[in-house]
Amino acid sequence: MLEIQQIEMSMDNIELLRECSLFKGMKDRQIESALRKLGATEKKYRKNSLLITKGQKKMQLGLMLEGEAVASQDDVWGNKYMVSEVKCGQTFAEPYAAAD
Repeated sequence: MLEIQQIEMSMDNIELLRECSLFKGMKDRQIESALRKLGATEKKYRKNSLLITKGQKKMQLGLMLEGEAVASQDDVWGNKYMVSEVKCGQTFAEPYAAAD
């Protein structure tokens, strides 16, 4: 997941970022420049960690660099159901990051 701060670019990441719709058609230097200007960081999460929680105040665009995540929601009876999946190379939390 990319979040605001700083990221060390490895060849594996640059390959993945080139294919991501966010950076499609950009050259490596342009991608690196965009990441610096955005203040991107790389964060690692343990399995079953919460990436985003309901009511979270500060939201930022995420990009899954490795693994996958599931967005789920609880219904009024407490049952959990899957809303969407985020796979490697996909962005997530766009609506939340753009909201005021």
